[in-house]
Amino acid sequence: MPDVVLNAIFANVDFRSILTLRKVSHGFRTFIDDVRPMSPVTNFFVSVHPDLVSFDLFFRTEYTSFNGKQCFSIKYRKSGKSGCIVQWQSRKKMEERILKKTDFLEVAMQDFEILVNHQWKSVLEMFRLEFENQENIPTEYVLKEIGRILKARKTLLQVQDFCIGLSNRGNQIERILKLIDAKTIQKIRIIGKGNEMDQLDIQKVLELKQFKNAKELKIWKFDLSTPIEELVDFSKVEVFIETVSVKSLLSLKEKFLHSKSLEMFSIKYNRIDSMSMLEEKLGKRSIEQCENVWHFPYPNSSDFVLSIKIISSSQITLERLLGTVG
Repeated sequence: MPDVVLNAIFANVDFRSILTLRKVSHGFRTFIDDVRPMSPVTNFFVSVHPDLVSFDLFFRTEYTSFNGKQCFSIKYRKSGKSGCIVQWQSRKKMEERILKKTDFLEVAMQDFEILVNHQWKSVLEMFRLEFENQENIPTEYVLKEIGRILKARKTLLQVQDFCIGLSNRGNQIERILKLIDAKTIQKIRIIGKGNEMDQLDIQKVLELKQFKNAKELKIWKFDLSTPIEELVDFSKVEVFIETVSVKSLLSLKEKFLHSKSLEMFSIKYNRIDSMSMLEEKLGKRSIEQCENVWHFPYPNSSDFVLSIKIISSSQITLERLLGTVG
């Protein structure tokens, strides 16, 4: 069949049909892998459990997805000692396919590779990879396979919002994040999945181009070993950490006042070494009533003030606001 005809066919079928045609023959598979029809996926979520891997795919609003909706979910379940059950929602019911003598992780990673390799022209709005906090979860295997797949691509995966949820694996965050295109990334989110706050060291991650190019950062539910005042090269930062010190907060205040990009920094924490010392060091409060708010002038601007607000005993926000110190 001439290439022009094949291109016309692929332009008028949905993405699921393209993936199905890929399995029809070697010729179809070769053509599809060479042409790589543009994926309509805008958001790609991966969730990993001990005996289950799930994909949630979200599509462009003008696109009819696998099941006629804008979202499509695929689940890969372990079945017995060496089987796999693949489940998905069709237009009318939940369907499944049982694969004997097939490892569910291998099947999931094979399909992940196919889906990701068709994501080459468009930019994902969000790529989220989460490992649930359970025993016997195959974190190392999945991270290794995803790293291998992303590294084998001809171009880096283009993502605006990168989110990873896991326990203490700072080195693994670096391995995956460096395979995301630094030119497109806007937001980075690192979410702790442990029952307790695991310690997280992101010193190597700080040196990545992807980290330096992002505009927003969220680090949630970790005992962060990196001082928060080193996280100032963003416009917006949110952290939920185990402990914060008065020294770090005062250092952050000074860096905030000399930053051209930082607009908001929210810190939620379980412990602070001395709230009374912080209030003493910040000095006289603003004229606002019934709130712990301090305003500080920017040294090089009379149009903005730095507002520091103690929202509660466990949360402090620093924000650049229009105005003057009254």
